[in-house]
Amino acid sequence: MPLDRSEDFDEAHEFASRVAEIYRRRHPDEVTTEISKAKRGSRLFIDTNRIHYAQTAVAPYSVRARAGAPVAAPITWEELSDPKVKSDSYTIGNVFELLKRRADPWKSIYKKGQSLKMAEILLKKVSQTESPE
Repeated sequence: MPLDRSEDFDEAHEFASRVAEIYRRRHPDEVTTEISKAKRGSRLFIDTNRIHYAQTAVAPYSVRARAGAPVAAPITWEELSDPKVKSDSYTIGNVFELLKRRADPWKSIYKKGQSLKMAEILLKKVSQTESPE
């Protein structure tokens, strides 16, 4: 979710961590917030640790330092379900064809930034109905 930068890194991290925890409690067999790969098993890791000042993440369309120069391209929900789509499906050699076929989902990201205020209100309502482990 693009933010309008009215909250600082700590506030954004705290919010994301609470959302991740609620989701983890609701779907314990599917997702985890466990950092240790050995303890995750086959569960999807929800990583909120990159929401801190000076933490790094792979930016959209950045070239990865791997054979074939794969590009970190945003994908659609349909592509996410397609077993043929892999982390190296898009490369420096074909990413421009991808962009010709569909609109860039990141093109207007900074025009749509929003505060966490309304999401915070909704999260508090959800949190009140959840019982902690």
